[in-house]
Amino acid sequence: MGRGIATFLMIAGIALFGLLTANVAAFFVEEDTVDRSQADLAMINERLARIEQLLAEGDSSARGT
Repeated sequence: MGRGIATFLMIAGIALFGLLTANVAAFFVEEDTVDRSQADLAMINERLARIEQLLAEGDSSARGT
């Protein structure tokens, strides 16, 4: 009976430690992902602005011809 309880407590302790470690790791990974996503979004917005500018220049030169 005592060995069964000890085994259960060991497994529960290891599981709890794993959950705690996973939560700490997820916290750091999430922060990095958010920063990277914002940088990617800024880059995409800049590229879109350049594309719109090129399209507007192409449209105005096509009308002048």
